[in-house]
Amino acid sequence: MEVSLQRFFKVLMPGFHTKIMLPPVMDNEELLVGEEAKESELISRKGRWKVIIKKSCEGRLWFTDGWGEFVRQHDLALGDFVVFKHIGALRFKVTLFDPTCCEKDFPAGDLQPQTTTDDDEEVQGQKQNDQKLNNSGVLTRKRGRPAENKISLDQSQLSVVMKSYNLRTTGSYLVYDF
Repeated sequence: MEVSLQRFFKVLMPGFHTKIMLPPVMDNEELLVGEEAKESELISRKGRWKVIIKKSCEGRLWFTDGWGEFVRQHDLALGDFVVFKHIGALRFKVTLFDPTCCEKDFPAGDLQPQTTTDDDEEVQGQKQNDQKLNNSGVLTRKRGRPAENKISLDQSQLSVVMKSYNLRTTGSYLVYDF
């Protein structure tokens, strides 16, 4: 029987530090057929963690051993929420959000390089062909025109270029539509 891959989220409520229950839809996925516990992998921007999935006596699935370390390493707190994407073979891509609904930010030194899939490499290769740095360090397109400043939808930050005249005023304007 083929297992359909699921996405789900969990709002972190009291008691989340040592274990967290998977939603009932995952109970029906036959992830632990005939077993009481199995190793899974959580993948975040900070790296990979081995976490044990255990079945309770009621048949519910829980992230247990290793979950506490994942919580500590990601500085998770009450009210944060975690989005899990089951990518197969008990592997879950994890995205973390704080109570303001913004993706949690981590210092650059804490982030691990992401592994890429063939599709990601193909897209990246196309972007590198379309854009290149000229001798003056300006990002240009194939025909030598400056590249547009674009923000990836996967980023949860805003980048602003400040000019000297911005420092003479008491404020700065942000474009509403970005």
